[in-house]
Amino acid sequence: MAFAVSPLSFLGLALVRRRQALEHADAAGTRRKRALRQLQRSLKQTETLTIETIGEAMEQYLMAKLGWERSQLTREATKQHLTAKDEELAGQWDAFWEACEMQRYGASQGNIDALAQTLLTLGETTETSKSS
Repeated sequence: MAFAVSPLSFLGLALVRRRQALEHADAAGTRRKRALRQLQRSLKQTETLTIETIGEAMEQYLMAKLGWERSQLTREATKQHLTAKDEELAGQWDAFWEACEMQRYGASQGNIDALAQTLLTLGETTETSKSS
């Protein structure tokens, strides 16, 4: 048994190194694949959710998924890009973005937890969409 530990640990380290090399070679693809996990993690790591937390999580998810920088991410640009791929999905994202803006800048006193749940559902829908 002791003789097998060294080759098995070498094999394990070789697999980890290979995975890291593949991730490094396709950084944008890796970022897109991890977008939903990051979204879930960012919404669960804070004890009290705020509209700023939800907005930041939405922006981070969309930037990772679309491969955009923060300066490229606007509501209109996102809507145009997503409309070309899936019109229904684009409409859902636009409606969510509008709800966030109303919560933040308007007189709306919506439920923050419901917004967070909607964001998670929308992220899962985007992941399962054939246009992602």
